[in-house]
Amino acid sequence: MLRTLFVIFSLFISFSQAFADTSYVPPVILSKEEVLRVKENDIILGCPEAQNVMIEYSSLSCPHCADYYKNVFPKIKSELINKCKTKYVYRDFPTTRSALKATALVRCVSMDANQKVNPDEFFRLIQTLFSSQSSWAFSSDYENGLSKILSIVGIPQEKISMCINDNEIATNIVSNSFLSMKSLKMSHSPSLFINGVELQSLDYNNITSALK
Repeated sequence: MLRTLFVIFSLFISFSQAFADTSYVPPVILSKEEVLRVKENDIILGCPEAQNVMIEYSSLSCPHCADYYKNVFPKIKSELINKCKTKYVYRDFPTTRSALKATALVRCVSMDANQKVNPDEFFRLIQTLFSSQSSWAFSSDYENGLSKILSIVGIPQEKISMCINDNEIATNIVSNSFLSMKSLKMSHSPSLFINGVELQSLDYNNITSALK
């Protein structure tokens, strides 16, 4: 837990210093209700009219998150998201530098011509990275590993090369993660909130019992 807090705080400080001479503004701590409000730039799956809202905070280098995406998320998607029982919001909570690089890269390559992240493409790619996590997340050469994986699943190398050093996206991720960590008192990933309440267990039956 302390290691997670230290890593995110270190990432925040690093990016704050890197952008000290620009227009970068540190995040203002908000209330829990404000942080958990669905926002225009959120990455969302599901029907707009769904009465439940699930918000997930994950790190692409987190083994527990990879396990969640292997064993729990597919059923959530088929039984809850696709059947309009819930909206599903993904938010970044990178706990390592490799996770930060990965999620910034996936956000960038998933953007359409209007600079909006395509949710279906984004989820396709993070599921690919979770399933191949052991091949890139814990390597010192994680950038090369990420490039190879995304190229294999159809992302043009030119787009990967353009996106892999997009510091603006990475800065926004770190800022929002720090805000969530402080406002929600989060210390681990994955963290899942249903209708504003954090779940203590990510068992599928526990998830469904928390829905309206």
